[in-house]
Amino acid sequence: MKFLVIGHQVTGASEHRDQITYLQMTKEWIDSGKKNKKIDCAFSLVTGGGIFVMNADSHEDLMGDLTSFPLRPFSDFEIYPLADFDKATDIVINEIRDGMAKHKLK
Repeated sequence: MKFLVIGHQVTGASEHRDQITYLQMTKEWIDSGKKNKKIDCAFSLVTGGGIFVMNADSHEDLMGDLTSFPLRPFSDFEIYPLADFDKATDIVINEIRDGMAKHKLK
């Protein structure tokens, strides 16, 4: 399953040196996630924070992966499950067609 994860840092590290360390650890975490296919892509937001498209077999697996995120103690996440566009579109099209046939609409 794919998930859009939007993260926002809500508390900063106490010192700049700590912030640098956390950011370097975060870069390594993202690189590792890309290599093991747990992360499809990662972007920073210009206004702060960032987004990931992550792969997990379950919500609990995603929770475990995010728990290891180096900036986790300082961050809040919004998480959205993602569906394949073609498959999702086919579901909607078929539902509309079924509804039209049921009510004999054109």
